[in-house]
Amino acid sequence: MFSETFFPVLICAVTYCVKLAESSLVLGPNVTQPCVCLEHKLTTKKALMMLEENGGAGRIFLMEQRGIVYSFSSDLRNKKLFLNMTSLVEYDANNVDERGLLGMALHPRFSENGKLYTYSIRRFNDVLYAFVTELQEMSRHIDTSKEKLLMVIEQHNDRRNGGQVYIV
Repeated sequence: MFSETFFPVLICAVTYCVKLAESSLVLGPNVTQPCVCLEHKLTTKKALMMLEENGGAGRIFLMEQRGIVYSFSSDLRNKKLFLNMTSLVEYDANNVDERGLLGMALHPRFSENGKLYTYSIRRFNDVLYAFVTELQEMSRHIDTSKEKLLMVIEQHNDRRNGGQVYIV
């Protein structure tokens, strides 16, 4: 377990603690970034990513490889299930590989349109595929049956599938 460490955005830990701090992390000459100081315990299973809505003004999202995304208020309280893709993604908790929900990005106007994008590994007819999809939050709920497929790529094995979804 970590005790006093700073994480900019990406978290790869099984158990860790998080508290938003008033301080900033100096990244270079005249470049600072808000810090996330470890304090409150958040237990998770294979967390791969942490995202902020509206650059820290809104909710914080914690994405787990097994296909779960939790949302928290900006002070990291009020943990809620935000997205459950466990029935869609290919994931085995007993294996260490690159399957499951591997990436997520919020639309630049997510607060207005509720759109988000996922990158995941799924099985169809016993073949693995990488899926890039668009989902939309409606009334604080995401209906995965209405996801829009943007790209599907056949995968040849369960390794070397890691990736990230970015919006530029």
